Amino acid sequence: MRARELQLCLDQDYQNARYVRRYVAPGDGEFARFQPAAGIAMGYDDLKVVEASRLVQSIAAGKPHGATVEDALAAAEIVEAMSESARSGRWITIRQ
Repeated sequence: MRARELQLCLDQDYQNARYVRRYVAPGDGEFARFQPAAGIAMGYDDLKVVEASRLVQSIAAGKPHGATVEDALAAAEIVEAMSESARSGRWITIRQ
């Protein structure tokens, strides 16, 4: 699977799970500003332009535009819980 697509599991039957493949396309975030059609990867430079634009918008508006440090912390806690769950073989509670 490449970065320009998402494979989504449609149910919880792991043995016979059904999946759908979703390609990034115009209309998904800032994608249309850089690519003309679905399934074409955005480059590193393109993503940095998007990040810089969101930073400038955040500064100008005085409030976050896009992901925040709190979002990054929550994502890191989830990844840590997943690693612990895989290591220990048990469910891990994540605080909300």
